[in-house]
Amino acid sequence: MFTNNDSTELVTASQNSFFMTEFHVQRMSAQVKLSTVEEFTVRAVINGWWLALLINAADLVIALIFISRLRILEDVTV
Repeated sequence: MFTNNDSTELVTASQNSFFMTEFHVQRMSAQVKLSTVEEFTVRAVINGWWLALLINAADLVIALIFISRLRILEDVTV
């Protein structure tokens, strides 16, 4: 049979475990948020590199078209 003291200890133990669980949940969610921010940063950097490569490729294509048109004009004028 439980005494009054036993039930108080049970309530205190369950409250402590609840607060510890709540603390761990908050801590884990903070770590998840941090890793989400890190993941977002990494994705932004990777997307930035891809965007820079695409822009450079587009510039290269434009330059090649310009050079080929100059050669055509050069052939026509000569």
